[in-house]
Amino acid sequence: MSPVDLILTKLPDARRACEGWTARCPAHNDKRPSLSISEGDDGRALLHCHAGCTVKSIVESLGLKLADLMPAKTGQVLKPKPARKVIRGFATASDAVADLERRFGPRTAMWTYLNADGEPVGVVVRWNTPAGGKDVRPVSRRSAADGGWMIGAMPLPRPLYHLPDLLTRPSESVHVVEGEKCADALAELGLLATTSSGGANAPHHSEWAPLAGRDVVIVPDNDTSGTKYAVKVEAILKSLTPPARVRVIHLRDVWQDLLDGGDIADVVELGESADVVKAKLLSLANAAEPESPTALAPAVEPFKPFPVDALPQPLRRFVIELATSTGTDPACAALAVLTTLAGVIGNRVAAQVKRGWTEPAILWGAIVAPSGTNKSAVLTIATNPIFEMYKECRQQFTEQLEVFEVEKQRYEVERDRWKAAQKKGVGHSDPPVEPKSPTEERQIVSDVTCEKLAVLLQDNPMGLLLVRDELAAWIGSFDRYSSGGKGSDAPAWLSFYDAKPVLIDRKHTAGSIYVARSSVSVLGGIQPGTLRRLFGVAERESGLLARILLVQPPPHPVVWTDKEMSFATATDWADLLRSVIDIQPDTDDQGKPRPRLIPLSNDARRRYIAWHDVHGRDVADIDADDLKSHFAKLKGICIRVALLFACVDAVTNNHLLVDIGLKPITQAIEVIDWFKGEARRVYGAMGEDDEDRESRRQIELIQRKGGTITVRSLQQACRTYKTAGNAENALNKLANAGLGRWEHQASGPKGGRPKRVFRLNEMPPSTQPPSNALPAPTKPPAADQKPGFVDVDSVDVAAADGGDWGEV
Repeated sequence: MSPVDLILTKLPDARRACEGWTARCPAHNDKRPSLSISEGDDGRALLHCHAGCTVKSIVESLGLKLADLMPAKTGQVLKPKPARKVIRGFATASDAVADLERRFGPRTAMWTYLNADGEPVGVVVRWNTPAGGKDVRPVSRRSAADGGWMIGAMPLPRPLYHLPDLLTRPSESVHVVEGEKCADALAELGLLATTSSGGANAPHHSEWAPLAGRDVVIVPDNDTSGTKYAVKVEAILKSLTPPARVRVIHLRDVWQDLLDGGDIADVVELGESADVVKAKLLSLANAAEPESPTALAPAVEPFKPFPVDALPQPLRRFVIELATSTGTDPACAALAVLTTLAGVIGNRVAAQVKRGWTEPAILWGAIVAPSGTNKSAVLTIATNPIFEMYKECRQQFTEQLEVFEVEKQRYEVERDRWKAAQKKGVGHSDPPVEPKSPTEERQIVSDVTCEKLAVLLQDNPMGLLLVRDELAAWIGSFDRYSSGGKGSDAPAWLSFYDAKPVLIDRKHTAGSIYVARSSVSVLGGIQPGTLRRLFGVAERESGLLARILLVQPPPHPVVWTDKEMSFATATDWADLLRSVIDIQPDTDDQGKPRPRLIPLSNDARRRYIAWHDVHGRDVADIDADDLKSHFAKLKGICIRVALLFACVDAVTNNHLLVDIGLKPITQAIEVIDWFKGEARRVYGAMGEDDEDRESRRQIELIQRKGGTITVRSLQQACRTYKTAGNAENALNKLANAGLGRWEHQASGPKGGRPKRVFRLNEMPPSTQPPSNALPAPTKPPAADQKPGFVDVDSVDVAAADGGDWGEV
């Protein structure tokens, strides 16, 4: 095992990044992945915590030694290490600053950073540029041992500015600003102030522990950069132990003439006396509501973008183009692609986790979205190649049926002759052979009863895919023949999900229907309200919903797009589906087909076991029985998805499918981790009361508008709010729950009063389809072929939210 593999076995949450892996650092309370793992040229494991933890502390937290980061000696010739950059040293900080001044001229300002002992460890030097900008260069002490200095940033973690004052004045409120000039301006007013070095993008490089449990007032600059810095610092301060009590104030609330980009230093220079400025600041801070470290969270977690990069490349391109061409979220396209692929593979292969545990290539997926959000277009385009195959098979079946009818008539004539000859005692003793009726080969069904489905499975032992635009009709069919209510067909469907034997007996059916290995994948759409109505608490606890992968991206208005799916991408998708159909199953002792069992490779097995155990703890921590049941199913669904990815890899690269390797299982884990978060969202939404649902819709609307909204915009977007006062009260509820805050937005180029806007405290990533450039198509369109696959112009583009919610 390589050093990197050893590290990854200790970090079950590690995920693939562009040049290695990322994970939560075990050496500190890491809320977001800040640990980078990569492999050096000589095979060693390279670790770097962006929060500043040392390699030694990380390794010890994993129960390893530093020597474990080095590869075993094998006698191989290692690649030469690149020459290290020589850093020029200076005896004192003054010498280093003097060297900079020889190159850039006399400095404009200089600020010194001190450690906890009051010793200088860093200097920040600034020059004003002729164009009105600034140039900043850091100088830092090389090490405590040699006492030398260098031109470069301080080592991590960096001390806060005015650190000795922070330590000697523990009972005072601390004001955090962006930049040393602002911190000095507040200090001259008699206030305790600090900042972090490295600019607005590097607050995580500093050690904020001295502010743990303290009252902190963040005073951001009056621009976008200042707002982002405040958000980052606020998150850091709330993650401390104990968390800081944070207030965020905005200078424009008092100094409305402050220009865009202005800061507290500019306020001091406006001409008011120091006592007046200080009094206004303190009044502003006292009036601000504390940003509680235990602020109420929304009832439903924020939506996170689907990890498209975790999909195998052949699927990735199709998902991106499908989402882009239909104006829908990539999560919907991904679910449609995964379920369609499972339906096509069916009983050809199955994953063998260990003796006694196999997982079939079966998935059930539901796109949860209001009417008019193009979910039908997603289903149509994703499954179109299978319908095209069905047309071909149907044509062949029709032709075979015509031939059969002729042969049957000929047989009946020969049979009658044979019977007549037998009565006369002449002719052959053996009767004529009756022709066998052709079977209809297919991969897909739509509106079908449970009995008819079983008959079709007898003729199509490789399995089927059920596609319904509205899954409500599918679920409603379960009590078609039940006098006691819903559930008569549910046991059969649960067997279909696990490819188990099915025996169906009905009064109106001649005889019994038996399917040795029933394999049915299910794909469709359902509206949020219908989902809540069909699946009450009892229905959710029955286990049916637990088997369905759910996708419910926040609704957004469907707007026109000229983008179309390329002919090459559509053709590649169709070719991929035909290729996986060609995967050959095994045969049993009677020569009948059975799934070929595909084991996990050793590396994949270790990776899955590590994830499995972490996932098991997640399941144990869930209180709601219905969500716990769904999470329990995900450990098997993870294997099923990995099996799909292994099949795609095999047919794409034209190699024999012998096992599920490390790459497919790693990709599947990332996909299932996303579905875990999405399940929490959807199940949470199903359990919302009216007030919770209203708050979530408000949050989703504000997210679609970039994270901010005015009272007027909310009133226009939602017809529920008849007056501006109603809309403002709704936003005040979000603010009181700690989900957002009021602030004044700078006026436009034409001037005017600042606009009062509501801003969410935490802006989740965009949910729009990705706009990244696509790889070049592998096949050009035919000369007479118009680019595109399915015409989506006729798709309903009504407002997404429905009811009283919808942007107008």
